[in-house]
Amino acid sequence: MKRKFIQLLALTAFAFTPACWAQSPLAGDWQGTLNAGGGTQYHIVWHVTAAQDGSLSATIDNTDMGLLAIPVKSMTLKDSAVTQVMDTQIQMNGEPHAVHGMFVGNLSKDGLEIKGTWTQTEPEQPPAEVVLKHSPAPAEAKTAVSPQIVGDWLGILSMQGSDMHVVLHITAAKDGTISATSDVPDQGIVGIPGSAISFKDSKLSINFDQYNGVYAGTLSPDATSIKGTWTTDQPTELNFTRAAAPAAPAAAAPKPADPKN
Repeated sequence: MKRKFIQLLALTAFAFTPACWAQSPLAGDWQGTLNAGGGTQYHIVWHVTAAQDGSLSATIDNTDMGLLAIPVKSMTLKDSAVTQVMDTQIQMNGEPHAVHGMFVGNLSKDGLEIKGTWTQTEPEQPPAEVVLKHSPAPAEAKTAVSPQIVGDWLGILSMQGSDMHVVLHITAAKDGTISATSDVPDQGIVGIPGSAISFKDSKLSINFDQYNGVYAGTLSPDATSIKGTWTTDQPTELNFTRAAAPAAPAAAAPKPADPKN
């Protein structure tokens, strides 16, 4: 059972190498399945985002198993051929496990589907079929870039007598859209994708479909904090403060003039 579990972990993340970051049509969400054999099928979601420099990054979630954002060594896209190499260690039940293997597939002519095979060499497993279909972002997820809201935000969510640290990452793309992900460091959770993001008149709203919840808040006039609520069944207060940017290195002091000159 542990060997198959590791195989499923290996399929839960892809990362683009610079060789394919010009492929902007790949940006967005991809939903699909992994056929592990024996009638076992797992639903996976591939989240691809574009950075301001035009590069792409991606994570895949196994929604049936709650697995998130496991890094891989490389992924390339040449013409329609997609190749992904996994050479990493994962944490499972607090213990590291090596995972090695390769995904080889093809992007359809219309750019809406990827079909391929994952072959794992360590621990060795039979080939597994993977099918991903592109899900264009809904119109409401598009919003104008606002430098005020872009950045990293730190908050604490108090629920059932426990405090959880929450990190909200908001980034801007060249096409005038913003995207968001959230981390819960206390639980080892990173890269939860947001959807239906809107920011207008200082009002921020982000859906987190994985938890069937919505965050709604208001940016302060000085753009240093967001005051709002996290709502699943009932609203719970969740406020954020902007994470401080790294301090710029101090300029070197000028050398004193040589008195001999």
